[in-house]
Amino acid sequence: MEISPGIHRAADLYLDLLKKCLTRILFPDRSLHYDLASTSSQIPADRCEGKDWPTEAETMVGLRRLDNLQACIASVIENDVPGDLIETGAWRGGAAIFMRAVLKAYGDSRRVFVADSFKGLPLPDPGRYPKDAGDSHHQLAPYLGVTLEEVQQNFARYGLLDSQVYFLPGWFRDTLPNAPLEKIAVLRLDGDMYESTMEALECLYDKVSEMGFLVVDDYGALPNCRTAVEDFRRARNITEPIHRIDWTGVFWQKGNFDPLFLERTVESDAQDFDEGAYLEANPDVAQAVRNGTLPSGWEHFLRYGKHEGRRWR
Repeated sequence: MEISPGIHRAADLYLDLLKKCLTRILFPDRSLHYDLASTSSQIPADRCEGKDWPTEAETMVGLRRLDNLQACIASVIENDVPGDLIETGAWRGGAAIFMRAVLKAYGDSRRVFVADSFKGLPLPDPGRYPKDAGDSHHQLAPYLGVTLEEVQQNFARYGLLDSQVYFLPGWFRDTLPNAPLEKIAVLRLDGDMYESTMEALECLYDKVSEMGFLVVDDYGALPNCRTAVEDFRRARNITEPIHRIDWTGVFWQKGNFDPLFLERTVESDAQDFDEGAYLEANPDVAQAVRNGTLPSGWEHFLRYGKHEGRRWR
């Protein structure tokens, strides 16, 4: 369906605010250390990039991965790509909450499926998945294991717990083979392990519609996840190019072998962006460009400035 510029602008206002709430960029929480006990003050640049463990935020994926998710969903709506949305691995529900919010902003009736054990990650099964031998994610259950009731409460907090949201509680091997959805427009994988990633791909990839999107959260950060994606693509002769989102997230579009530039909002910003005015208004960025730390003010705006609310024209 054709979406007018006015609807896009209204959606952006709501969704940009929601991103900053879900990540706690707007009202900072603290960052949890890997001992699962001590904390430190939030570093905004790390939170924007999804590089820390939030104490309160509903998502840890950062702003750029949420930007990409918005662009993927807007694309399937605008291009009438059939299918629902699903996230495999939801933690506190933040990315899935955002998926539902994008549908609400555009008045779309698709469903959002939230698949998770709601008790953390499974013990590694090296007999079936040797690449997971020694994986320790299950030891992080006190942090990564969030109950179904808490995730539902998080949806409700934002007014997004409704009949378009479906929960699939349990291990992926038990829930995904018979998941009640026929077509998928956006499949978001956030399972961390080889097993969790491979099971989601094996059960759901064939349901992804032509020109639908597959998004992988942990491709850059976790070797087991990346290996599962590469093994599956090789076995299935999937050759669509993988596109980088940030330091860890990637995506591809089923059936599209061309370079992708999804960010509609970035396209419109680029037309109006004033490099000189941005550098004049942000002397720290200008200094970084002079030093060669950054290639341009535009690059800084894309990575950080847009989300920090910096002047750019």
